[in-house]
Amino acid sequence: MRSKPVLFLILCIFSCKIKLQAQEQQPVPVFPGASFNKHEAGSMLNNGTATLHGIITKKSKNPDNTYLGIVVTLFPCAPYFDEWYDLQMKNKRGNTLAMMSSEAYSYRILTKASDKDGTFEFRNLKPGKYYLQMAL
Repeated sequence: MRSKPVLFLILCIFSCKIKLQAQEQQPVPVFPGASFNKHEAGSMLNNGTATLHGIITKKSKNPDNTYLGIVVTLFPCAPYFDEWYDLQMKNKRGNTLAMMSSEAYSYRILTKASDKDGTFEFRNLKPGKYYLQMAL
């Protein structure tokens, strides 16, 4: 009769430990400390004459993999986005989640891969540096 309460206690401790470990694995959202400058970001994304061409590639075991319709997002390399990018790169263990303000996130340009090979382009950009993100 004593073994049942002891067994119950052990299972309860094991169950509590699993819940604590699951809670520890939740990434903590972090935002850049730099102020977002909408005029700087907006000036980089508007009224330019440059075109950025690219091709999406990824390692895949499936040779018939198609990239048609994959969304590519472009952000300007302004100080706020630089800090956001650095936050993403520092997160090796998945402990944090680099976030940006909704206002900053609105200063982006989206395009889609235009063929199965993953060709994409952004038009009317000013010459400069940009971050690209793909949703594979």
